[in-house]
Amino acid sequence: MRIVNKYGLLKEQSCIDLGCGRACLSTYFVSYVGIDVSKYIIDHNKKTRSGDYFHASLDRLSDISLGRSYFDGNMFRCYGAYTRS
Repeated sequence: MRIVNKYGLLKEQSCIDLGCGRACLSTYFVSYVGIDVSKYIIDHNKKTRSGDYFHASLDRLSDISLGRSYFDGNMFRCYGAYTRS
């Protein structure tokens, strides 16, 4: 996982993946939240991947409750994963 190695992220960190798509990062992080605009992909991920998934548009993130207010790490890519400390 190049993105994990590039930013020095650890499995123990929590991750929120904006525009998660097929949620490839869900297999790496112990605590993972995926958000995507596609209801189909979110429903699929809920059945096949570990983590929590939400169907939402990125401009409406305030409409969902993530169950926590923080995420670890310091990584962003414009269409993928974002974690913060």
